[in-house]
Amino acid sequence: MSDSFFEVVQLANGDIALKRTGESSEPMVTIHFSEDVKAYLGNSLDEVGRAMIGAGVDSASKVTELEDDFGNRARVIH
Repeated sequence: MSDSFFEVVQLANGDIALKRTGESSEPMVTIHFSEDVKAYLGNSLDEVGRAMIGAGVDSASKVTELEDDFGNRARVIH
């Protein structure tokens, strides 16, 4: 990926998305919550969505750290 900056935004439909800053292209990741979950989380919806995307970014960073010199990823399945 390029050296872009990213932002977590709430879309018009209430979904939480990860986008490149300043670009109008399709989001890289979108989290869609059901109406029941939206009602349950209320004002915490943004916070939960940001935490979920943050956990995904952290996980992706750890996976790329496992790549060897040949670009192969070590995969451990539990």
